[in-house]
Order: sequence, then structure tokens, then C-alpha cells
Amino acid sequence: LLKQDIGRDALAAIEVHRFELPGVQVEVKPLRCYLKPMEAAHVIGYLSEINARELQEKAYAGCRGGDLIGKFGIEKEYNSILRGRDGMRRVVVNSRGQEVGTLGTVNTLPGHDLRLTLDLNLQLTAEAALGDRPGAVVALDPRTGDVLAMASHPTFDPNDFTHHISVKMWKQLTTDPLHPLMNKAIQAQLAPGSIFKIITGTAALETGTITPDFTVHCKGEVTIYGHTFHDWTYWEHRGGHGDVDFHRAIMISCDVYFYTLGKMLGIQKIDYFADHLGLGHRTGIDLPDEDSGLIPSPGWVRKVYHHPWWPGETISVAIGQGAVQVTPLQVA
Repeated sequence: LLKQDIGRDALAAIEVHRFELPGVQVEVKPLRCYLKPMEAAHVIGYLSEINARELQEKAYAGCRGGDLIGKFGIEKEYNSILRGRDGMRRVVVNSRGQEVGTLGTVNTLPGHDLRLTLDLNLQLTAEAALGDRPGAVVALDPRTGDVLAMASHPTFDPNDFTHHISVKMWKQLTTDPLHPLMNKAIQAQLAPGSIFKIITGTAALETGTITPDFTVHCKGEVTIYGHTFHDWTYWEHRGGHGDVDFHRAIMISCDVYFYTLGKMLGIQKIDYFADHLGLGHRTGIDLPDEDSGLIPSPGWVRKVYHHPWWPGETISVAIGQGAVQVTPLQVA
């Protein structure tokens, strides 16, 4: 390949002097065109030219330099299914480079079509809801687990990669502190906060630690292991929720109730149920580079910080704080 995207003037000049340029051919190369480029860009991904390292990998056997391959998202995950097979034509030419015969042809094979579970209207709604704010939205069908919408902002235009992204634009994307090339739905690892109370509550009920009518009196704060932990109401109006049973604790998101459950359960039981409910593990979604998140445990603390688990840490974990990290997809 001598040059690409040559433009109409260069094309005309070459065609006019074709017989003076034996061995030079102008070829039209199809490119992937993303019709709604900024919507679901992190899910769909993009194509780009294969590099030297990828040419050595088994996953790209049969590819040659200059080929476009999936580098991100669905394009990467299903590259072998979407790509198809190149064709070939062997020809005989004379000394002037003119074609005088054909030795054989291998037909191209188009790639397979792929239909996603995304609902376009819902995807557009999710994108609009995020607006200019960095973050992620995930919507699942609770009957099947199908991903109906997955938005991550800020986003990027996958067409820029198909047409050979400039060094300036690549640097801009990779140095942006808001990480536009990160699919935050599967790679952002954040403290879940009160959503985690579902895990703590499940552990308390399943182990028989409490019954649904177990009641705690919330006065806006509680002292456990010599430390005072505040309820969210404390910062609002320095009050509490009063007497709270399990159902009401979930409904009003009472921190004091779940602080109490954290002390009663201990970290091992919370860790067990968080693990079995899928936190701290990749979900297995068919997208590349998913992160696993983190559910802290005594073993993890010993390995990372070289000290035993402090019981007070359990109280923060019980309401999804402390070292707990999950992805938006895990939360969904």
C-alpha cells in the first residue's frame, strides 16, 4: 500500500497515466460506517488496522497487514464471526502490466450478521438522560438478563478509528481525565452505597440472623466498637427513623439498621452472600475487558495491607462503603 484516501484529483491523475504506471493499481476498499456513531459506541466498538503484535496472535490467523479488525466492544468480541473471508484473484499480465488472462478466483465470503439485544429507543433515552455528565446507565430485562441499554459518557466517534485516527485526536482521547475510551458500565469500579443493603439484608435473612420483624430503634447514630456511625438522616436534620423493621429499613434506607446487621453478621457472612450474588466477579457479558470489582475480606486485607481485619470495617461494608467496589453492570 502506497497511499490511501487519495482523493479525486490523485485518482484522476493515476487513471489518465495508468499505462505508464505498470504494477500500480487503484483499489476501492469498503469501510465500516457507523450510522449513529455516538450512541452505544462503547458497546458496538470500532474497527482499526491490525498491528504487528496482533498479526502474531492465533485469534487473527489468516489476517494480513492492512486488514481491519475489531479493536473494541462487540466488534472485537465477535471479530471472527463478523469479519468473513477475503477473496483472491490470480491474473496474468504482459510486460506493460496489462491483464491478459486469469489463473483462478477465490470468492469472498461475507461475515455473519449479528443482532444485539439493545433497544434503540431505550438506548437513546439512556444517552439523553446522561447528557453531558460522565457516568453510565445500564438497563436489563429482568426476565432474561438481556441488556436493553448500556450507555457510557463521555463517548467517542468510532468512525474516527476506521478512517485512521490522527495522533492529536488519539492523544486527546487517551489523556482526557474523564476517560472517554472507558466503558464505565463494565469498567468503572465504584462504591455501591445503599444498594448494597440488599446484600446485607439477604445475608441476615438467609442465615436466620434475623426475621423480617426484627426491629432497631434509629436515633440517627449508633456507637459500635467504640466508634459512632451516623445515619444519613443525621446530616439532614440530626434526627433518626425511630423504630424500624426490615421492610421499612429497606424502604427508607436506614443506615443504623444495617450497621446493626453488619455487627450481627460479621464480614465472613456478608462476603459469602456478596460473592454468591455475583459481586467481585466478572458477569461474563460478551464484551471485552470487563472488570471484576472488589468485595473485601479478611484474606484480601492480609494480602494487600498485611494486617488482620478490623471489625469496624464490617460496619462500613454493610452499607456498601469502605473498600467495596462494583461495576454498574453488577449492580443492575
